[in-house]
Amino acid sequence: MRRACGVAVLVVAAIAVDIATVLLVALLGVVGHELGWLVGVAVAVYFLGGSLAAAVLGRRLEALGPRRVASAAATGSAVALLAVALAGQWPPVLLLASGFSGAAFGLTLPSTNAVLDGVVAPRRLVVVLCVKQAAIPIGLMTSAYLGTAASGISWRVPFAVAAAGALAAVAGFRAALRRPVPHSHTAGAGPPAGPLRPGLATLGWLTLLASFLPGALTGYAFAALVAAGFAAQHAAHLLIAANLLGIASRIVSGLLAQTRPERTDLVMAGMILTGGGGALLLAVGQAATSALGILVAFTFGWGWSGLMFAGAIRRGLGRPARAGAVVQSGGMLGSAAGPLVMAAAGSVDEPRLGWLLVGGLAVAAGGVLCWSLRAR
Repeated sequence: MRRACGVAVLVVAAIAVDIATVLLVALLGVVGHELGWLVGVAVAVYFLGGSLAAAVLGRRLEALGPRRVASAAATGSAVALLAVALAGQWPPVLLLASGFSGAAFGLTLPSTNAVLDGVVAPRRLVVVLCVKQAAIPIGLMTSAYLGTAASGISWRVPFAVAAAGALAAVAGFRAALRRPVPHSHTAGAGPPAGPLRPGLATLGWLTLLASFLPGALTGYAFAALVAAGFAAQHAAHLLIAANLLGIASRIVSGLLAQTRPERTDLVMAGMILTGGGGALLLAVGQAATSALGILVAFTFGWGWSGLMFAGAIRRGLGRPARAGAVVQSGGMLGSAAGPLVMAAAGSVDEPRLGWLLVGGLAVAAGGVLCWSLRAR
């Protein structure tokens, strides 16, 4: 019982530091209109910074120490939030802070996954990682609340509050690490009985393709609903519902994969394919299809990330942080490219071609994953 409580505390602390590294980009989406056109560039820089950091430093995460990396990266994200609060109106500060916070996210997520891999039994690891991925929608909703609460005061206030919250999350994480949590005798997924297909590198490429959709949703979901005829308030309510469904899908998919771990990749492929279908519904541009498309895309098209990390760890041959960094690098690069594809394919008021493209890429990624599973 004592060990279970210690693991639960560590899971909550890991979610908190993950949220801390999401807040900057989420707040840019909420209060970005106060900062002008540069916000779109800053969001792309955030994801590119994360992809680059995961690609360059991912191989050294075990050597550096996942606990140390997670604490340092989350602290750096707090500094970036404070920098935006103090001087975010200056383009160099905003871009540097965005890139730094993105790098923090790119390193924190695989590092906290590796920390939990060391203390959570394999039969529970998939569902724990899926629950931990709820940090992303929770961060989006937290940022929406901060932005709303501070409306009429100053756009700087949410960033300052988020910086304080990020430092508190780091303190809580370090305190949780000091609690004696015995390592499970079976912790760590270890190498599989035989080679898994697709391999880790292919999984990283599939993550890149499937992540175009989450990136597009980050920047264009609200605009898509407004363009389809929804009032701003109704669009916001739909996005809250979509994020709540995204949290639920992460938990449910983790529970399903936990009962049948050999079906983890199949569940993930089905979610990616279904999420791509949601993006295609958004391309229709009508109110009813857009509402359904948003709910489907958030629920399935963004709910598979925990399964992807669990699959990477299974293929990581005892190096969970490095394996997680591979899919993290691909995922953040895809998330950076998603909004750029949307921008290149149309406009904020007419994003239907963009939804067709990112939805098609998600369907292609899910289809390739299904094909590779049949080839096992």
